[in-house]
Amino acid sequence: MANGTSIENSLSTEKKMELVFKVLTVLIIPILLWVNSLSVTIAVMEEKIKTQSEEIKGMKEEVGNVKLNSKSLEDIKDDLKETNKNLTSLLKSIP
Repeated sequence: MANGTSIENSLSTEKKMELVFKVLTVLIIPILLWVNSLSVTIAVMEEKIKTQSEEIKGMKEEVGNVKLNSKSLEDIKDDLKETNKNLTSLLKSIP
């Protein structure tokens, strides 16, 4: 009897192992697809980061140019004010 029970347990263990391997085999394909999806998502995100970094660099350059232009406009404004004062002064001096 002990030998018969051992054989039954052995067969049962073999069937359990077969079932485990079948389940693992069925799960491996979705897992591989999920991993592939993640890697594609990561690659897309890395490309977006690269593109956005380049855009930010360009925008920083534009901001620098705008600051320079703003300073130039302020200087022109000051010059025009001074010219206006001079013209007003000249017009007052003419009889």
